[in-house]
Amino acid sequence: VANGTYNETVVINAITGASAVNRVRFVGASGDSSKVILTSFASTTNAQNATVQLNSASYITFNKITIRKTFPSTPTTTYYGASCVAFIGTASFDSISNCQIRGVYDLTYLGNSPTGYYNGNIQAFSTSSVASNVVYNNLIKYGAIGIQYYGSTNGNASNIIANNIIDSAVYYGMYLQNFNNLTITKNNVKMGYPVYPAASSYTTY
Repeated sequence: VANGTYNETVVINAITGASAVNRVRFVGASGDSSKVILTSFASTTNAQNATVQLNSASYITFNKITIRKTFPSTPTTTYYGASCVAFIGTASFDSISNCQIRGVYDLTYLGNSPTGYYNGNIQAFSTSSVASNVVYNNLIKYGAIGIQYYGSTNGNASNIIANNIIDSAVYYGMYLQNFNNLTITKNNVKMGYPVYPAASSYTTY
């Protein structure tokens, strides 16, 4: 992907022919994740609005790219759709690696309900079959929730969250529910910068 800022929502559905030996890769051409930026505006509607949506897509890789969410203007009302990356439906064997995932930092206008709103920087929300995805070696910064994995049932299995820096989420560094065989290792979760976290905030819940 050439250097530049791309103002758009990217929705990837299942791709015929994608497999373990034939992955679809989106890689920053310069090798510097700050040079390629995918960005879109947060939404006041409580619905899926992630900048990158992996909609039952499998064997997709994003590498060395910034994926961002911003407010469209100075906020005056609550935003409920503020995710950067979403695993949807049966998204499986996908990877987000060596990226910057940058959400909105706001203590007033980000909806706070990890089981009710689509506000995790990286999220799988109310899913039942998201499996074997890898979130590895990313900077995940700001947002209501750094990583929001909320399953509607226990069918989500074998996902990996490893070697990430999760920095300055407002409410939760990670919120994890109904995900089986979830591997979480060597992540650095930091709360409270640049201002302070919400009164009730958790590194991992």
